[in-house]
Amino acid sequence: MAGRNQRTSADYFSHDADASTDEKIIYLESKFGFQGYALYFKLLERMCRAEGFKLAWDDIKKAIYATWFGISVTELESFVTECCRKEINAFTIKNGYIFSQGLLNRMKPLIDKREYNRNKYHEQKQADKFLSQKKEIQQQKCDSKVKESKVKTYTAEFESFWSEYPNKKSGKLNAFKSWQKTSGLRPPIEQILSVISYHKKSTSWQKDNGQYIPMATTWLNQGRWDAVMDIDAPKANINRGFDPDTCEVFDFD
Repeated sequence: MAGRNQRTSADYFSHDADASTDEKIIYLESKFGFQGYALYFKLLERMCRAEGFKLAWDDIKKAIYATWFGISVTELESFVTECCRKEINAFTIKNGYIFSQGLLNRMKPLIDKREYNRNKYHEQKQADKFLSQKKEIQQQKCDSKVKESKVKTYTAEFESFWSEYPNKKSGKLNAFKSWQKTSGLRPPIEQILSVISYHKKSTSWQKDNGQYIPMATTWLNQGRWDAVMDIDAPKANINRGFDPDTCEVFDFD
C-alpha cells in the first residue's frame, strides 16, 4: 500500500507488577544476581524500540549492547545463552536477530490496531476521492446540460434564418452563437430574410455552385446584411426579333 511505512516498534511496553515472581526471572537472578533482572528488561526495552521488535545480533552489535549495559561481551553472551535455553525461553536467536516471543505476542494487538487504522484511513481516503470525483463529474454534467440548454434553445427567428441561409458548413450551434452575439445589431428578421433572398440572386453567390457563399457565422459576425451585391439582370436576346403584324418572334439571319 502506498504511503508512509507502517511503524513496527513502540515507545513502551507493559511491565507486570509481579514480574519479579516469574520463574524465568527468578532463575536469571539466581545465575546473575540483580544484574540478571536488569539485563533482561534492558534488552526488552531495546527490542521494544527496534523495528519489528527485534535486535540485530552480530559481533559488532554485541559489543555495542555490552557497552550500553556496562558489561563485557562475554558476560552478555553468557546471559543471552541462559535466556535462550529451552527451559527458560526468554529470548530467541534466529536469522541474525534476537527477540522475545512474549514481547511479540504482547505487541501484536498494537500492530493489528495500527494496521486496522491504516487500512481504514486509506479506505476513507479512497472513498473521499471517489465521492469528490463523482461530485465533480455530476457538476460537469450539470454545467454541460445548463450550457447546452442555454445554447441549443434556438429561437424561432434563428430557425427561420437557418432554414433560409444556404451555406451551413459552420454548423447550426456555431451559427446560433453568432446570432446571439449580433443581437441588437441585426435588422428585423423580415429584412434579414429579404437580404438573404436578394444575395442568393447575386453573381458571387451563384458562381461555381455557391462556392463563394460565406459561412453563416461569417455572414453574421461581419454584418453582411448591409452588403451590396451585384445582381445579373436578364439579358435581351439580340439575335431575335418580333413582328408586330404577325405577332411572331423570328431569328435574325
